[in-house]
Amino acid sequence: MSIKTTSPSFRVGIDKLTAVIHWLPDADGIESNIKQIIAMLCSVHEVSPFQICTRQNGYAYSIVLPLSKKLDLKNKYNNQGLPKLIVQVKPNAHTRPFIRFELTGFPLLRGDYFIARRWLESIIGRMATLYLHPNKVKVTRIDIAHDFKMHMDEINVNFTHAMKSACFFGKDGKPETLYFAIDSVQKKLIVYSLKAKRKRDGKPDIDEYDTRAELRLQPKCFLSELPEKVTAHSYIDRIEFFDLSLFEDEKISTLEKNYIALFGIKAALQAMDKNHRRSFRLKLAKHKVQYFDHDLIDKELKKEFKRMRGLFSDYDCSHIANHVQHKFDAIFQSYHVKSDKDFTVS
Repeated sequence: MSIKTTSPSFRVGIDKLTAVIHWLPDADGIESNIKQIIAMLCSVHEVSPFQICTRQNGYAYSIVLPLSKKLDLKNKYNNQGLPKLIVQVKPNAHTRPFIRFELTGFPLLRGDYFIARRWLESIIGRMATLYLHPNKVKVTRIDIAHDFKMHMDEINVNFTHAMKSACFFGKDGKPETLYFAIDSVQKKLIVYSLKAKRKRDGKPDIDEYDTRAELRLQPKCFLSELPEKVTAHSYIDRIEFFDLSLFEDEKISTLEKNYIALFGIKAALQAMDKNHRRSFRLKLAKHKVQYFDHDLIDKELKKEFKRMRGLFSDYDCSHIANHVQHKFDAIFQSYHVKSDKDFTVS
């Protein structure tokens, strides 16, 4: 049976990129550099070191750094959704990577990656050119956001091969978040209401995109391998959408419809025995819709991977207009001032 296709307006982008760097020889120099940055930010923003740096995830230093937009370092809750760089340095266990960093915020633009590189160069120091290389930086997590102009209560979603699922409801009794997990580590899909998130974060509701399907992957590959490993073909067909006409289908029982409405299609399928599941799948087939265009997603992902190259010290910026690169440099330099204050971790 052919799948109905429709093309509601949607956008694709990287919402989070987490990576690690192993085998950094100048540990003392890196620790000294991170202390200088902390002291500098404390001086500029008139905050205490412990508002900027914490111990987190088994690292002695965990610091949040601004990218293309300034952050409020006095109140982290004002930074929801803004692009930022989180750098963690000096792990407690010697087996862990010495540096772990995370870029987050939607959308992440070329300038964000470029400024993140400048921060990482400041932290790593003289070895930055060697270690900020696509075959040295290992990606441990990437979140791909697919936003579209439909409300949560207008869609039914399934993520094939997921072993766990959950449905969370808002105050109005309507679905607000759908959660699917292949296992506890490798692959997750979170579908949630952007409208509800903006309300929780106290943000103005001026974005026309209402729902996000966020794929969370742990590719565990070098950044140079990411464009080949993460493509639309590798995951899109596993995200199944079904239109609301299934609730009017007389072949689907009232009990089955109620179960879907309460717990979602994934839970309904898992509650059935093998034979029932097979026959129910046939009933669902005519209500299946493909919202996402593979070619468009691949095109947008290629753009994202191209922007990521700004992370690397050997990236050739000659094709970028000089005034644009100067703009990024100026933003970075505005964060970078001298300070004679010292910082120590107790």
